[in-house]
Amino acid sequence: MNQMFIDTNVFTAYLLLSEIKKSKRIKKNLWKKYKKLEPSYKFILKIIKMKPHKKKKYRFMTSNLAISEILNSLFDEAICKRMSEDGLPLSSWATKKGHYMKLNLEKWETEQLDESITKFSQINNMELIDEEYDFGLIAELIFSFKLKTQDSILFSTALKKECSYFITRDEQDFLDNKDLLTRIATIFGAS
Repeated sequence: MNQMFIDTNVFTAYLLLSEIKKSKRIKKNLWKKYKKLEPSYKFILKIIKMKPHKKKKYRFMTSNLAISEILNSLFDEAICKRMSEDGLPLSSWATKKGHYMKLNLEKWETEQLDESITKFSQINNMELIDEEYDFGLIAELIFSFKLKTQDSILFSTALKKECSYFITRDEQDFLDNKDLLTRIATIFGAS
């Protein structure tokens, strides 16, 4: 069985693109703008539409930490939209912590977030797992390879769960880091 751990950014890309509910012209322009997110969208869509006999060949999983990051990303996206509509520069959000708390999301925006979360929960062949920590590996990933703490924990969890694949959109953190890829190959070669 192929075990795959799916990173936060793959789900977030799927959820953000699935929210595009505009006119055909606007939708086409948005899809063009977010072209880099499309593979993530299609990947999750394939998981959702997967036939039962194929599901037996794969085990898809993510963790509670990833869910937390997904919710945070969706909230940030909603706040950014609200700020844009209100004419507030995004820099004011970054420089005045707490400023965005004064922005009230409207009922429809809250419902849209709820709809996104519901969509995520309907991926019925996605297993939600607890994090598993290899503190030595996590420290190495953070200090030697400059990986974010969350990504290091997610990667540690995937490794501890004996995943064959770690599906992510973090090209800079993973794919563009040849030293990290060499280390990962060593880790998987040893286990």
